[in-house]
Amino acid sequence: MTGLSEANETIRVALLMAATEPAKAVALLSTALSLAEQRGSTADVAAIAKHAGAICQGRGDFQSALVFFRKAISMSPDDPHLGLVLGQLLDDLGQTDEARRTLQRSVELLIKAKEDDVVVVAQRLIREIDSRGGP
Repeated sequence: MTGLSEANETIRVALLMAATEPAKAVALLSTALSLAEQRGSTADVAAIAKHAGAICQGRGDFQSALVFFRKAISMSPDDPHLGLVLGQLLDDLGQTDEARRTLQRSVELLIKAKEDDVVVVAQRLIREIDSRGGP
């Protein structure tokens, strides 16, 4: 290997596969995810789950994407970008209460990180949810 961790190398290969064989890419990442969980590597679990979720979301498998993104955020709860992605997906799936809570948490983390440009995006999403009313 070229200095990349095993998880990063697996992610790289899966992302290359995703364009032509997304199901195989997700299967590869699922296997890597299981191994990372067995090793207790929180950072690897979060990274692998995030990429698997993105591939699933890209192919329209939103329920699988939701499972992977929830796994990722459970391993990396202070990652505001994961919360933003998860919040958008939850909103798309009609889970507006959880989407709003997730996005609000992301706003708080983004403010702490001084990522004002992304705060604006997250706040816009929250306003859109609020403007539609409840679930």
